[in-house]
Amino acid sequence: LDSSTGSEYTGALDNTYVIQDMTLDFGFVLSGVSVGDLVWVDSNHDGVQGATEAGIPGITMTITNADGTPAKDLDGNTVTTTMTDGSGKYMFSNLVPGTYKVAVGAVPAGLVPTITGAGTPATDSSTDTATSVALNGTTTASDTTLDFGFVHLVSIGDYVWYDSNRNGVQDEGEAAVANVTVNLYDGEGQLVSSKVTDANGYYAFNDLMPS
Repeated sequence: LDSSTGSEYTGALDNTYVIQDMTLDFGFVLSGVSVGDLVWVDSNHDGVQGATEAGIPGITMTITNADGTPAKDLDGNTVTTTMTDGSGKYMFSNLVPGTYKVAVGAVPAGLVPTITGAGTPATDSSTDTATSVALNGTTTASDTTLDFGFVHLVSIGDYVWYDSNRNGVQDEGEAAVANVTVNLYDGEGQLVSSKVTDANGYYAFNDLMPS
């Protein structure tokens, strides 16, 4: 009833050699798979993990089987969530071989997903969810390339005023200009948005994607 590893000699139960020995057994355990990798801030907005770009700690990551049913480990326990560590890394380990879907939880305010499809499977970014497929194309093997990159939203704006002395500098006492329409255009000259200066001459375009 016991198990051997690579080889075993025949022998009777009373330690005498016999012609037939039906006790040479070899037992194996199922090898678990791991799924995960990194949640990070894509500071240069290129969709690729840079060596100096910081991870985002404390993000809740959720895992299910690809069909949405609960994931389980090799001990039969249901696996649901884990958190990114201080470096933005996360990992689900000892899973039953299969295909898994990972979803990224809430991130700090002002962060939105970066672009997808850049770099390689090991350095690119997914948006909200990612499905495990190992680099060798196997859907039942470990996949430690499920990454999620985020960029900081930006704001543009400030102030419109009467430059009464024509020196190009906002001087004390120079009046603000209210109700002026300010237009924002993208790099291709397309209108993105318009704002009107307030009673104090201020305007702002908020929550813009970096470019």
